[in-house]
Amino acid sequence: MEDIRKFLNNLTNRKQMIVLVNVLAICVIVYLIYASFSLWENIFSLCMTIIKPFLIGFIIAYAFSPLVNYLENKKMPRWLAITLVVSLLLVAVSLLVISLIPMLYNKALELSGPLVGGLMELQELSKEYLNIDISLIVDSAIEQMTLWFSNLSFMDTTFGLISTILGKIGGYIINLILAIYFLADYRRIHHWIGKLAKRVHPNFAYCLKRIDQELMSYIQAFLILMVIQGAIYAGIYFVLGNPNWLLLGLLSGLSCILPYIGPLAVNALGIITTLGMPFYKLILLLVAIFVQSNLDSYFITPRIYASRIEIKPIWTIFGIMTASTLFGPWGIIIAMPTLVIIKITTQTIMEIRTQKRSM
Repeated sequence: MEDIRKFLNNLTNRKQMIVLVNVLAICVIVYLIYASFSLWENIFSLCMTIIKPFLIGFIIAYAFSPLVNYLENKKMPRWLAITLVVSLLLVAVSLLVISLIPMLYNKALELSGPLVGGLMELQELSKEYLNIDISLIVDSAIEQMTLWFSNLSFMDTTFGLISTILGKIGGYIINLILAIYFLADYRRIHHWIGKLAKRVHPNFAYCLKRIDQELMSYIQAFLILMVIQGAIYAGIYFVLGNPNWLLLGLLSGLSCILPYIGPLAVNALGIITTLGMPFYKLILLLVAIFVQSNLDSYFITPRIYASRIEIKPIWTIFGIMTASTLFGPWGIIIAMPTLVIIKITTQTIMEIRTQKRSM
């Protein structure tokens, strides 16, 4: 009884009453958010669906604006520079897709026989030396492979497939149209964002300016690294006599978009396409990939990227997985620039705080 009386007396203290009310309010807010989580999830998903095309279009415009500005500085009209850049982009993507799909299709068909034979041999070895019967597993794997290869046909023109392809193409066309609009009006948009940032806070404008400068440096470094990687791997596959050396070189360059994951996937593709060649060439390819990977990690990439925009591997993988979950395939592309923005923002805020403390 005495404790209750003390508690009621303490409630008369205004500060303690305010603290208690705030705690109760926070608890109520947390509970309401938890209870309506599905509603907020749907709202977030709807907002992302609306914002995503504009975000992707602006990112494309931002990435190619330096090239458009360069052509414009060479006395080329801006509309013509935009048309030229967009046309080259469409041609490059079309050629890459047209070349890549037949190669993957043919190699998959070529490997179907050796894969089935390898599974049968593995079944016999397991039975003979380990006395383990894996026939059910092997039969199931062969059945799945047969089903997959039978479905892997370009003659599949079902309405479901056609509607899916048209839907994807329609989405990409919308992104491209928005990118063209942003490119055409990029300078005015850039100036408007700067003025708006100054109205919010001078430090915010300074932070955006630093992000813009460092992100442009990152894009330039990325393009240089992409060319170097593509040239080196194209040379490796050319020397080994791989008929798809040019395509594999282009894919190796583009794989820089996905650090660690992209090069690994392209190297796996290169190894698969080399399986039909003499065994010693496969060994040489594995050695070349090992040497080039270490050369890239410890020499090429550190010299191209400034230490300011280097991202640790764990954060890179986390960023790629998170962005791909939120934005799909486009999220994989914007993951690294987003990580660079976060890092530059953090560094700039720390610099501003350090300057204020030293004053």
